[in-house]
Amino acid sequence: MRFLSQLDLRAYEPGEWVVLSDQRYESSYGSIFTVRRGFITDLASIPRLLRSVYDINGKSRQAAVLHDFLYCAQLTTRVEADRLFLEALESLGIGWATRWSMYLGVRSGGWIYWNKRSKGLATDDFVPAEYFG
Repeated sequence: MRFLSQLDLRAYEPGEWVVLSDQRYESSYGSIFTVRRGFITDLASIPRLLRSVYDINGKSRQAAVLHDFLYCAQLTTRVEADRLFLEALESLGIGWATRWSMYLGVRSGGWIYWNKRSKGLATDDFVPAEYFG
């Protein structure tokens, strides 16, 4: 379980970032997941009250981008996407208490966005092709 590439982001809209080059993650069971260039992410959907505890732009952001992409693309089940998030947090050296509290957060609240995606109610996930010239 490891990221095979570095995360390269640029601010896009307020509260949103664009992935500038493909980000690859190899899971503990050998599958490779690729967050494609041009994907738009909010890094982490952390409730305002907890933002002093969890930094959306901190050490966990690479795992958060992977998780956002897995929810958007729905290449896995929601349970597997959340488990991959937990695993990716561990691979980045996030401490046990922090990674488990983040995992429990997505397990308890992630169903809202997952269901929007499965019903086709979410917004565009990628920047227009012209963005890269």
